[in-house]
Amino acid sequence: MKTLNTEKRSIFYYFLIISSFFTYVALTTSKSIYTANKTTLYSLGIFGNLTDLATTFEYYFYTYAIMQLFLAFFMKKINVKWFLCITVGISAILTSLMAFTNTITQHYLIYTVNGILQAGVWGCLFKNLSKYLPQKFLGIGNGVMSAGPTTSYALSYVITALFDENWRTPFMLMGIVLFVAVVVYFISVTIISKLDRSWVTKQNYNTQSLKTEENPLIKFSSKKGVITFYVLTPIIGFIITSVYFMLSTNVDFFLKEVGGFTNSQSKSLTIIATIVTVVGPLITVSLCEKYRNYIIVGGVLCSIALVFMLMLVFAFEYSAIFSLIIFIIFLIIINGARTITLSIVGVKQRSNIDSGTFITAVNVFSSLSSGVAPKLISMIIDNENLSTILSWRISFIIIAVAVFTLSVFCLLSGLIVNKKNRKLQNN
Repeated sequence: MKTLNTEKRSIFYYFLIISSFFTYVALTTSKSIYTANKTTLYSLGIFGNLTDLATTFEYYFYTYAIMQLFLAFFMKKINVKWFLCITVGISAILTSLMAFTNTITQHYLIYTVNGILQAGVWGCLFKNLSKYLPQKFLGIGNGVMSAGPTTSYALSYVITALFDENWRTPFMLMGIVLFVAVVVYFISVTIISKLDRSWVTKQNYNTQSLKTEENPLIKFSSKKGVITFYVLTPIIGFIITSVYFMLSTNVDFFLKEVGGFTNSQSKSLTIIATIVTVVGPLITVSLCEKYRNYIIVGGVLCSIALVFMLMLVFAFEYSAIFSLIIFIIFLIIINGARTITLSIVGVKQRSNIDSGTFITAVNVFSSLSSGVAPKLISMIIDNENLSTILSWRISFIIIAVAVFTLSVFCLLSGLIVNKKNRKLQNN
């Protein structure tokens, strides 16, 4: 096993990448089944209104964020393989138990515990990928994993659409799939851990040479600049993730309530919308490679997104299909823009920041927004004093204001950074 040639080693590297992707997609799909079933759960009348249902994920992301902070300090001391397999294994059992629940309180309890159990998955998967893969395969692994969130979100709607009004079976099914996924992952890590890692070390870039070769966009001349960077970027991540989830988690409900589509039709159309949004990150990555200033790229993307959101504000009630098209374009752009804070910044600035700490901070803020934002929109939609049209118009205006703020801030910040960099070059 230790003396395998490059070709045979590649099989195990791909096995680790695939099993990591399988585990992440299975876990995220099992979590997102709840969002995909929101319209059905709401129509049953026994689990409360939209705000009550949104509170389930609010509790989930609170414990998820808190646990991530804890893991940021103790990840180095944890046996990643056993920690991930045990926590995800328990989470799979809890997911299956969702099929037997009859009250919203039971949902709150299960998702609160699952927030704790699932918090370390993304970090653990990437830690093992970084540990066991040579640089060539690490790039492939990062690319495959980046498709995970959109893939799982689309799958959750596909699965719920297949079972239509039967909301219990998808939870049972995904609990089983998740358990199988983590067993496969355990096997892949066990096998690859027996390979001679000196070969991997030789293939990887030397960290010190990376630091000297890279020329990060943002250069820090003082600790104040570093602190400002660590504070502002997660806040931007919070806002842009809020914008994304305010809209993405309510597409099917909008199509049913405003567009007049049936439950199955709204889910099917949401699947299409979700799958297409995977294009966003791909476009953004290529733009950030072509144009070095990723801050201005983010500002331009937000400016374009603002135009489409204003279209929704003034015209959404006239055509559901037109609104859906605008939804899709907007989500593609915003999904791409949030990729900048979630991953691109950490990669581009890795020579002068602690990428691990930075990504954790951004992930914590983004996790909190994933819970808070959908509930905010749900509270507006649930408001009995507002008509359906007015409640959605107010929601779109809130999103437009947030995107406008992001656009102005990013464009101004990008121009300031360009000006400082030119000044440094001239000196």
